[in-house]
Amino acid sequence: MTPTRLRRRLIALGFVDEFSPLYAIVTVYFAENGLDAAQISILFALWAGTGIVFEVPSGALADRVDRRVLLAVSFVLRAAGIALWMIDPRFETVLIGAALWALHSALASGAFEAMIHDQLAAVGEADRYQAVMGRIHQASVGGIASGSLLGAGLLSLGVGFEALGWFTVVAHLGSIALVLALPKAGAIEDDPEGLTWASWWRTLRSGLDLVRRRPSIRRVLVLGALLEGTYLMDEYVPLVADARGAGDSTISILYFVILLGPILGDELVVRVEHLSGRFIGALLAASYVVATTALLFDAIPALAAIAIAYAGHEVAWVVSDARVQAAIDDDTRATVLSVRSLGAGITGMATFAAIGALASATDPTPGVIGLGVVLVVIGGIVAAARIIPPAVPEGVEA
Repeated sequence: MTPTRLRRRLIALGFVDEFSPLYAIVTVYFAENGLDAAQISILFALWAGTGIVFEVPSGALADRVDRRVLLAVSFVLRAAGIALWMIDPRFETVLIGAALWALHSALASGAFEAMIHDQLAAVGEADRYQAVMGRIHQASVGGIASGSLLGAGLLSLGVGFEALGWFTVVAHLGSIALVLALPKAGAIEDDPEGLTWASWWRTLRSGLDLVRRRPSIRRVLVLGALLEGTYLMDEYVPLVADARGAGDSTISILYFVILLGPILGDELVVRVEHLSGRFIGALLAASYVVATTALLFDAIPALAAIAIAYAGHEVAWVVSDARVQAAIDDDTRATVLSVRSLGAGITGMATFAAIGALASATDPTPGVIGLGVVLVVIGGIVAAARIIPPAVPEGVEA
């Protein structure tokens, strides 16, 4: 497969995987079926907690099996969870569906990025990982945004939440087909041992040992965990907007506007490869100052300022991911990345719990403002401590 054709397939996978008319308003669907802000935060916290249990073990699994097949299985699990939400939206059933989605996330996190790296390395383009991931993220956000607009249009025509949910379930067939259509790639293809308990355990220990021995990698993994675990303002935008009197279609449009932020952030990382850690930290802090200030006002249009925060957040996330990818080995790539995802799950669970505790009835605004303040501080630390190392060639220790 030519590099150009491969990039197009990977970008298409990024779009199709996130295309859904339900994601933007799923919390509103929960609220309309009797879940309050505290229950929804409990749901998100348990969601994150379930993923934590399986995160690192599934990372080692992704270093021992075909990552394409593992990702296809994860898509099936997410589709099953959404189907449960549509069949029975009671709190207990919603928790089960969220657990299936959490298992999907555990299997896919680390494995997805590692598979992208595998595919690019197979055609001699591993050094283009940052730019390609920027485009894939743009496609993913484009899928979410397109689905959000579709959801707004369908809701305005009187289509119910359930129809949007079942559309999302069926759309998973496209993701499964695209990932399985990619060529085989990765170090595991040349390993005759395959998956055994001994090989899995050896891979797990090797990956964890690498994290222990390499402080430069460990620092960026911690930063990545904090960034991934706090990348969730959009989860609460529907509830914040709903508390301010916005209608369902308005919420979908607002969600679309906010998603323009990551697209702009990705454009920056695609076009400028050698962004400094000091610049990235300052950008992250400044963007969240703007968004947090906007949240202090009750006007619904002010929520669009979260797009600015997401632009800065996306830059920090993509660059930190690319710098880690360039410094780790193929044999334990997914295992090492799963350590970051484990930290992200713990961070996310704590963040959801904190926002839930600070929520006022169905309005999570106080907690979301607190999250913005935390990210301003993180950005300042990144700028001052230079946690993100300079770009280095593939396989060279940072």
